[in-house]
Amino acid sequence: MESRTALTEQFKKAYNSLNDAQRTAVDAIEGPVMVIAGPGTGKTQILAVRIGNILLQTDALPENILCLTYTEAGAIAMRNRLLSFIGPDAYRVQIQTFHAFCNEIIQSHPDLFGRRELEPVSELEQVMILENILRELPSDHVLRRFRDDLSSDIRRLGNLFRIMKEEDWSPEWIANAIQAYLDSLPDRAEFIYKVAVTKKGVKAGDVKQDKIDQETAAMEKLQAAANLFPVFQEKMAEAGRFDYSDMILWVVRAFARHPELLRTYQERFLYVLVDEYQDTNGAQNEILRSLIGYWDVPNVFVVGDDDQSIYEFQGARVQNILDLYRQYENDMRTVLLTENYRSVQPVLDVSRILIDRNEERLVSHLEGLSKVLISRGEEVRDLTQLPVIRAYDSKVQEEAGVLMEIEKLLESGTDPAEIAVIYYRHAQADQLIRLMGRKQLPYALRKQLNSLDVPLVRQILSVMEYAGKEHRQPNSAEHLLFEMLYFPFFGIHRHDILSLAAYMQGKRTNNNWRQVIADPDLMAQVKLRDPEALQKLESRLTLWISEAGSLTLPMLLEKIFEEGGVLAYIIAHHDRFFLLEAMHAFFDYVQAESAADPEMRVEDLLEQLNLMRRYHITLPVWRTFGNRNGVQFVTCHSAKGLEFDHVFLIGCNSNQWESSRRNSNNFSLPDTLTFSGGSNELEAQRRLFYVALTRARKGLQVSYAETDNNAKTLEPSRFVEEMAVQDLTIRRSGSLDDEKLAAIELLSLGTDKTPTAELFDPDWLTRKTEHLSLSASMLNAFLKCPVRFYFQYLLRIPQARNDSMEFGNAIHQALQRYFNEVRETGNFPPPEKLVQPFRLYMQQHREAFTDKQFRNRMELGEMILPEYYAQHVSSWNKVVVTEYPVRDVTWKNIPINGKLDKIEFNGNEVHVVDYKTGSYRLAKQKMKGPTDKDPLGGEYWRQMVFYQILMDQQRQKPWRMVSGEFDFLEKNPDSGKYEKERLVITSDDTAIVGRQIEEVYGKIRSLDFTEGCNEPDCEYCNLLKYE
Repeated sequence: MESRTALTEQFKKAYNSLNDAQRTAVDAIEGPVMVIAGPGTGKTQILAVRIGNILLQTDALPENILCLTYTEAGAIAMRNRLLSFIGPDAYRVQIQTFHAFCNEIIQSHPDLFGRRELEPVSELEQVMILENILRELPSDHVLRRFRDDLSSDIRRLGNLFRIMKEEDWSPEWIANAIQAYLDSLPDRAEFIYKVAVTKKGVKAGDVKQDKIDQETAAMEKLQAAANLFPVFQEKMAEAGRFDYSDMILWVVRAFARHPELLRTYQERFLYVLVDEYQDTNGAQNEILRSLIGYWDVPNVFVVGDDDQSIYEFQGARVQNILDLYRQYENDMRTVLLTENYRSVQPVLDVSRILIDRNEERLVSHLEGLSKVLISRGEEVRDLTQLPVIRAYDSKVQEEAGVLMEIEKLLESGTDPAEIAVIYYRHAQADQLIRLMGRKQLPYALRKQLNSLDVPLVRQILSVMEYAGKEHRQPNSAEHLLFEMLYFPFFGIHRHDILSLAAYMQGKRTNNNWRQVIADPDLMAQVKLRDPEALQKLESRLTLWISEAGSLTLPMLLEKIFEEGGVLAYIIAHHDRFFLLEAMHAFFDYVQAESAADPEMRVEDLLEQLNLMRRYHITLPVWRTFGNRNGVQFVTCHSAKGLEFDHVFLIGCNSNQWESSRRNSNNFSLPDTLTFSGGSNELEAQRRLFYVALTRARKGLQVSYAETDNNAKTLEPSRFVEEMAVQDLTIRRSGSLDDEKLAAIELLSLGTDKTPTAELFDPDWLTRKTEHLSLSASMLNAFLKCPVRFYFQYLLRIPQARNDSMEFGNAIHQALQRYFNEVRETGNFPPPEKLVQPFRLYMQQHREAFTDKQFRNRMELGEMILPEYYAQHVSSWNKVVVTEYPVRDVTWKNIPINGKLDKIEFNGNEVHVVDYKTGSYRLAKQKMKGPTDKDPLGGEYWRQMVFYQILMDQQRQKPWRMVSGEFDFLEKNPDSGKYEKERLVITSDDTAIVGRQIEEVYGKIRSLDFTEGCNEPDCEYCNLLKYE
């Protein structure tokens, strides 16, 4: 190395700064070395210095050194540090992640791997493969589910397959572990009765057979899932796809099958170093063991801290470390770094008290190992500032109290960037961040968002969808055009949009919206402030529609981006950098998908994006909120590797910590497989809590609320209680300044600006509402969002005819025609008479579906209707009326109306039936009456009460409504049946809904409907937010 001598002085400076333990690790060049480095003990420094020392003390070349890191960021940081020691030769040292290292091996030996035809699998492709596997299972398979949404099952299966690859577990290996686990259950204390239960005939010492049966059933599901792994791998190969875990397994297999390949890399790398060894999984560990397996005493250097592993299967991770230690026990040099250069001693002490409660630790297995950290940092070693545990009366008071503490630090001159607020999940800090913004205090939040949720990206997608639909079938996307007029990059004045909407209602022409905009004579009849903007937009739309069938998707997107004013809009926007990043992520995705399928159309892209939303697949983009140099807001997971002078760990309640990992997205795994007991999840959470605590240099405050904002009692996390020992006590929030607290609480009550619609021509609106008759749909729309009512029922903007809506209409029409025939003939025709009108309606409204949607919905209807018939035909009433309109009815002089799907008769007593084609599970909440949480009641409940009021007030027929029923045409996933939910309406119910009718009608007549609901998924409020 030419520059070795010149760089010696710089290296010596770093070397001389090492403490005794660090120097021992750096000087131990030959043989196996294991460094256990607690938080703040300088492990990154010793890795780089050790590489420099190897090059200075031996004849090894830079390319003879391999350093494997856990993350790409870790590799970059390592190389940058090494550059300062050895200069450009740092690029010759192999510093890579395990994935990058294996990929390089594969690319360098195409003759052995022969996988050039394979492409990396996308997340969506993987989900679709998993879904196909689940749907193709036989009906009696233990994992077979008869429901439309398999997202949770897909996640569970995908997680299992990922783990099997990462740990290199075969189905046979899992089977052996399961059998060993089940065989051991009768001997385990938790499966044996400790005391007799006379009533059940149970004696002390008897086995808890019910509990063993439950475990056996869980293991049966796990084994059934594991047995599908070869099927998954086969389907991946058929699709020509692989994932990044496959690359590591390919190399593991290649090293085993081709000794000459392994020997090449064993001879090349004389020194192997591994960073963050505690996070190395089974397959990665096998790569390491293969590389060093040639020598009896290998030159391997692993560094990490088992207490900072925040990933699953700590028992397996500790086992990997122990296996390595015991394999080379006679020659292994173990170095424990205990001198901490980050934190004050009290922070280290309280963190140790917490983590000492974990059992899955190296100190539990290796004799003489002690991990008591000692503060040695020049700035902190003489400080004795104690951590604080603070209990607040409520979440609002916790936010206020933390804010006050932050203000004190800022007033004392503390650098905002040296203050951190750490939490388990982002939602816990939302209100505190709002308070920081309202008080104009500097803060920084870096958060990963989904590009597909960025309004600008959604707007451009709408333009693409409009062009594609109009090209395919003219006049089929009017609903999209109205929304597009609000897009800020088109520059259409809002007054002109409302004027156009009013004109379209009163027009005496069959022209659609775009035809009116394109006609100068018609436009002259509309009172517009900027007609040129509308005409310019129309000419662009005409061009994009004409080119939608000939341009590739990236080309169409590029034209909209450039010709539509999007680029100019972004450049002028205050958040331009984030918008550009979001657009880049979206554009890259479209280019990649178009490259994979050059024939892809707009509707194909939209179908893909809908699937991505359904399965929670994102196009990630990072966004920084606030000031980069402000108070740092980070999650516990993101905080790893960071450090701050002052840390506030907030929201430390049991419902956030102990309950957070309990979910159904994973199969239950036996401890014979993971080497972790039942406390695995709890210990993982405790390690994460430990990582958060050890981010603090000087000040540390841990806080929790004793009640939520609804006065419901909250429990502190057990980790808080575990910390509260010796000199550390829990302080109550009563010590806060009451006056300041009240001011902050008042500030917290403020809400974000509510979107307000512009009121178009009050005289015109007064005329529109003068003879308005209120329906249940109108009432529900107004109570959900007054702006929604304004746009839908007064301006009557074009509405989308989507696949769900038209499918529901098809089912309704099939049932209507079927029961009309029943009424006429007095008999129940065969189920085919239900299916025929359904097919006819679907064919007549083909334009509302994409090709795939049409096939799926047609198959679904053809399956549902015969099943629904078979389940219910024996209980159907032959005396019925369908689609019965109720008009000319008033409630306290308020006109009301409705149309009832079906009325069943018992003399003059009637039973009202309403069909529902949506999710039964989601409908359960909508059928409930008013509660404290939902004082207005569910919209389905309100709908049926409204029908009761209609029937009570109508005078045309002597009918008396005695009950109502919701008839579901989607199965209850729990029972596998088509459910009917009957409601008997009480006088209290009608009184409540009657008051709602009066209040809503009064607001409509006074034109009080311009303030929106401000819900994030409200399409109408979002229109008003476009800027």
